[in-house]
Parts: sequence; C-alpha cells; structure tokens
Amino acid sequence: MEMGGRVMSRNSLAAVLATLEVLALERVSEDHHYKLISALPPWLQAFSKSPILKSKSFRLKGWFDYLDYFLEEAENYWRSEAPRSLRSLPWAEEDDNSAELYLEAQATRTEEDKKLLLIQAQPISLEQRRSLLQTAREAALVYQRFQREQEKREVLLHSIVHDLKGPLAGVVNAFGLLAAKPEMRGEPENILKLGERQAFKLEALIQDILESFSAEVTALQEFRYESWMAPDLLAVAKQAYQLFEPLFAKRHVRLELDSRLQEIHHRRAVADKDGLERVFNNLLENALRHCPIFSTVELRLRQIHNRLRVEIQDEGPGVPVEIENELFQKFSRGGKHKGSAGLGLFICRLNVERWKGRIGHHRPTEGGACFWFELELETRPPSESLASIGPR
Repeated sequence: MEMGGRVMSRNSLAAVLATLEVLALERVSEDHHYKLISALPPWLQAFSKSPILKSKSFRLKGWFDYLDYFLEEAENYWRSEAPRSLRSLPWAEEDDNSAELYLEAQATRTEEDKKLLLIQAQPISLEQRRSLLQTAREAALVYQRFQREQEKREVLLHSIVHDLKGPLAGVVNAFGLLAAKPEMRGEPENILKLGERQAFKLEALIQDILESFSAEVTALQEFRYESWMAPDLLAVAKQAYQLFEPLFAKRHVRLELDSRLQEIHHRRAVADKDGLERVFNNLLENALRHCPIFSTVELRLRQIHNRLRVEIQDEGPGVPVEIENELFQKFSRGGKHKGSAGLGLFICRLNVERWKGRIGHHRPTEGGACFWFELELETRPPSESLASIGPR
C-alpha cells in the first residue's frame, strides 16, 4: 500500500483509494481526532464501528489495539521533518462475523502538510500467516522472559532497600537519643546533629532509588484508566501549593499560584492522580532547593487547545548550559547543588511520558529557570468505558 511521501490531487486520490479499497482519514488534532475523506471500503462494512466514521469528527483511539500504538508512532512522524511515509506491520482483526482480516496502516502528509492516515485490508498467503504467527509466539516468549526478569529485579531491589532501611533507622534513632542527653550539649551535640542530618539524607536517597525503579517498571506497563479517574488539574495544583507554601515561606520565598485560573476550572488531565501529585511535588521541591531567599516562585496553569500546561518558574541561578540536555536523565544533578541524587526530574519524565505528555525546561528572558509539562485534556464524560494507553 505504498502511496508515496506526497499525495496527488483530490479527485485522482479519491479514485485510487476507491479502487484499492483504502480507508483514508485526515488527522484533525493531536488527541487522535480524525475525519473521513474517502468512501467507506467494503471490508469495513463488516465492523460495527464503521457508522461513526460518517460523523464530522471522531476519536480513533480505542478502535484496534495495534492501531493505537501506530497512532503514537504516526504523531512522532508528523511532528518530524521526515519526507517519506510511515508504514505499520500487518496485523489481524476479527470482524463482526468472526472472519479474520489482515490490515495495514500508513501515515503520510500532503504538500499542504495535511496529515493523512490510510488503512487497507491486505490479502495474505498461508505462508505469510504462519510466519506472522511464529513471530507473534516468539515475541510473546521474549515478553514473558522480560517480565520474569523484571519481577526478579523488583524483588531484589525491595529486599536490598528493606535490609538497608532497618540498620539506618537504628542509626537515626541512636543519633537522636545521644543528642538528647544533657552531657552532649555544645560541640558533641552539633556533631551528632550533623550525623543525624546525613543519615536522613541517606534515607531519602534510598527512597528516591526505590521510587525511580518503580517508575521505570511502571513506565513499561500499559497505562489503563477510566475517564472518571482523570484528576482535576487545578485541584491537584492547589493541594501541592498548600503543602509547599509554608516550606517556601520558611525560606522567605513567596510561592504564587496563578490568579487567572478560571480558564482551567474543572479541567481534567489524562494522568493518574498519585503520579500527578508526585510530579508537582518533585518540581516544586526542585524550585525550593534552587531559589534564592527573598525571591518568588510562580506556579502557572494554562489550557492550550486540547492540552493542559503547567509551568513552575523561579528566580534562581538557572540551569547550567552544560547539563541542559541531561536534566531529565537518571542521576543528573544541577550545578553546585549536590544534596539531591538527581532522580526527581527523571521520575517526572517517566510519569509524564507514560501519560503521552511532554515535559521540558526553558530559560526565561528575565533569568531563572522555568520547568513545564503538558498533558492531554480529558474530554470524554466520566462514564465512558475503560481506555488504555500503551507504552512508548
């Protein structure tokens, strides 16, 4: 089904598509809304999903499991400058009559930069079918081995963390008991408190490593949720503000929550609530660690078309140029601030990308640093059935 990197005139294209029995859809928006630009091919009539195609615009996500993954690849292709089209591997679907049909999808663009998705039923020989089945079996075995290895790693890491936390808790308690003794006043008390602080930092590092590994494992799993579970972005932001505002005030830093919040009132994001809270907390903790005293940190929320954007801007020294490209990598640290293990931003990236969002950083013209992330706006009613977003 090679249609080429560029597409011919509308009339010629329609005739070719009808002859080849190709379903042609034009991508309307990045949240997987499409519209029909061809006649319905005969093979599609056997699917009960076909009538929705006649509507002005419809959401294609959730039609076929394999196609969902290809749609994400198609979005990456359309965002790139790649001139050639992107084709999927053939995959099998059963129609309403339980007949097996092999389909193939192709993402391309017109000279006017319209994004097109072409889907065609493919005849397939018995030998090709056997080859596909064998490939699928081999992939399933590889995935099962991978899952077993991940489970072993998870058990091992939790065992190590558990074995480290026990003795460490004893050390922390010992420091506390010694510091409470009257004879330890003065310089000995200061030394004990220094040791206690270092023990607390080590405890936080162990917890960060555990959370990082959990986030990596979770990122490889399918993100499944029902639309009613999508969190209210403003509610989560206010909760994070109430948690951190006293901490910023203690450092003589003013934490400001954007006053223009009516535009995102009751806007829900495609995410899970616990993970979204962790992203807010990690980014605010990062700002708290780097902002100077008597400065201001702004927490801003916006809706940009079908996406929700969060920005946290501080008046600190900014991110050193030499580490900008490594900010969201594991164990990346910012400049002279060595107290953090460099896992917070990494965990943020894993969570946001798992929800098919974006996260980044830019330098404001007035100085400081601005960290931001964007998530898809959940537009479906809360009663809509189970949806899933696969891993990247």
